[in-house]
Amino acid sequence: MSSKEKAISLIQNLDDDVSIDDVIDRLYLLRKIELGIVQADTGDVMEHDAFMDELEAEDAQQLDLLDATIARRSPFGARSYRA
Repeated sequence: MSSKEKAISLIQNLDDDVSIDDVIDRLYLLRKIELGIVQADTGDVMEHDAFMDELEAEDAQQLDLLDATIARRSPFGARSYRA
């Protein structure tokens, strides 16, 4: 099935009162799912533990930035939002 046919099929199965934003969201989701399937089929995947490590590192970096911003702006001194 071509991309055009998939898009038409998706739109035809939506409610008649669907918004353009909802159509775009559904098309975007369909595309992301298709890309994920291709990545899985080609072995372009990440192990769960590696993903979680990367996610935790990004989270820690964001918390560091938040702590630094609060320390700079707050008249009450530095605070941390870490658990």
